[in-house]
Amino acid sequence: MLGISGSSRTTPSCRCEVCVAGCVTASVSQDSATVSDVTARLSFMDSTLTQPDAASLMARCWHWWQVEGQSSVQDFRKAVTYQSDGGQPTPNELQVRVSEFKALVKRAQDGKLRSDQWDPVVRNPLLWELRWMWGSLQARAYFHEPIGRFGNESVVAHIHIKQIVHQGTDADRATRAAQDREMDLAGQRIDSGAAENWGLPASDPIVNQRHS
Repeated sequence: MLGISGSSRTTPSCRCEVCVAGCVTASVSQDSATVSDVTARLSFMDSTLTQPDAASLMARCWHWWQVEGQSSVQDFRKAVTYQSDGGQPTPNELQVRVSEFKALVKRAQDGKLRSDQWDPVVRNPLLWELRWMWGSLQARAYFHEPIGRFGNESVVAHIHIKQIVHQGTDADRATRAAQDREMDLAGQRIDSGAAENWGLPASDPIVNQRHS
């Protein structure tokens, strides 16, 4: 595992404003905080709604989702070898893709993602979308940033190549529907894997310092 440090924070697992406010209220009641404390905490937690730690200079070690013998590394292997013509990438192309992905994960682990490299997942506030290109292919990964015990870790729940529907009167709708299914798969993995902490801490880090 990477020897990196991060900040462990107590924030609600759901990032909606209602849950954030409820978390602050309960914390204030317990600690007998002053009005200024409430304002400061609300301001800080509101900032967590806008971007992930991966883009906030907050260090986290990124792991594959691994539950009951399944792993998102299997998704990565499928995505990294994908070709739109049904063939296989050359060894050089494959090496470039792997290197680019590892560099992107390293950037995310240091909290240095650019604004064009991530998006919130509106249909699931527990997920963020990691975005990059492999040539003309639009690659996507969905990651979760746990709180509490695993507040220094991130879990990649799913990776895929975005499928663009070009034909038909409802091509845009079909493209969105396909993308929604991929997001929902990632969300299901985060939900169902929560009881097992998504495989943490035993799950493999995506970038191992000893081998990178």
